[in-house]
Amino acid sequence: MKILYVNDLRMFPNWGCRATGVALSELLEEQHEIIDRIGVETGNNSGWNAYAFPAIHKKGILPKIVFNTAWGLRAKLPKAAKALRLLDKMFGGWDDFIDSTPSKSVIRFEQLRTTIPRFEEIAQNIRACDAIVINGEGTLIFREPLDRDAAYLCFIMEYARQLKKPYYLLNAMLSESPITPMNKAAAEVVGDLLENAAAVSLRDHESLVTARTLAPGVKAYLYPDALFTWKEKIGDARLMFRKNPKLSLGFGNDDLLEVFDFSSPYICVAGTSLITDKEKTTSSFVNLVAALKQLGMPVLIVQTCIGDLFLDDVARLTNTPIIKYSVPVLAGAAIVSGSEVFVTGRFHPSIMASCGGTPCIFLGSNSHKNKTLQEVMEYDKVTHYSVTPSGEEIAAIVRDVQYYLERGADSRRKILNTIERLSAQAKKVVDLVQ
Repeated sequence: MKILYVNDLRMFPNWGCRATGVALSELLEEQHEIIDRIGVETGNNSGWNAYAFPAIHKKGILPKIVFNTAWGLRAKLPKAAKALRLLDKMFGGWDDFIDSTPSKSVIRFEQLRTTIPRFEEIAQNIRACDAIVINGEGTLIFREPLDRDAAYLCFIMEYARQLKKPYYLLNAMLSESPITPMNKAAAEVVGDLLENAAAVSLRDHESLVTARTLAPGVKAYLYPDALFTWKEKIGDARLMFRKNPKLSLGFGNDDLLEVFDFSSPYICVAGTSLITDKEKTTSSFVNLVAALKQLGMPVLIVQTCIGDLFLDDVARLTNTPIIKYSVPVLAGAAIVSGSEVFVTGRFHPSIMASCGGTPCIFLGSNSHKNKTLQEVMEYDKVTHYSVTPSGEEIAAIVRDVQYYLERGADSRRKILNTIERLSAQAKKVVDLVQ
């Protein structure tokens, strides 16, 4: 079949986005032809109109020249640009076709498509494809307000429904947010759209239960995240890294080899997808890294996403080597999967580490994903420490690290056996698309 593939975030500066979307794409391409990809234009973590080009401005009170000036300066003068945008919205202006009501998004999209070439291209490809496959990832979190990328996926599903095109939501999670009330309106919208989906695959049991609660008639199935299918690929990357780490790290990252010895055992520490207080998070991570260093094993800070820039400060304050989010993703996977233990608040990097048998100790995140991943991985001890761990929690994390260091090969063997099974299951998700 000819497939329109949505939410392919391989260009986003995040290891998970760069990997799992590609993994699902590879599975689809074994049986189908992908005729177009909708990627970062979904607006994942975007600032005002960072996702829109050219600028969209309809109605409102601001003259076009004022609006365009504010739009152009949104990065340099964010507060002033935001104030002008809010003023314009008070008088009926809108600068994004995406709305929390999917049918309204469709109407606006249709109004704009003839004036924006990319929109017209998407409209034509939706009509030309045999089916739409949406890479759900961790996008559908019922925050208040709903994130722009989640609303974009709802728009695509509604557009497909109106055009009577079959759509599949795969590799998905449905979760509440730990920091905002449940967005019940958004959950109802998603439930309505799931009822009409040709098939839905969820990556954890809690999401499956949520799907069946919101949409009793949904054709929902449980499949592990597509990234588990990279088990062999990550293993090959690890072998290559051991053989030639300088080549693996790529240009601009090989200076890490001057300050860190990857031939000796080491511990990795990553950030989190939930930061509400940068100063407090930085302080907690400084204490965490300092405590882990007391174990006498080298520690490497792993910055897996542009959202983890606070780790630059942690590295500087603790005099600890850091690997940046810009490293080739398979080199990053090789590094975390070769560590002895991975302390992490990041979902997909944890899967990367697990593909090498590395045990993970989990911090919180922007959803239930880190807790349910441990259930998928059949962990004996489920950990879910605060994203700003207290002194008491840090002491517990250190004890957990010691536990895994003592168990050594036994822990790795158990994890690898589980990964083998999950990888085989994840490869079958493509069978839903027919």
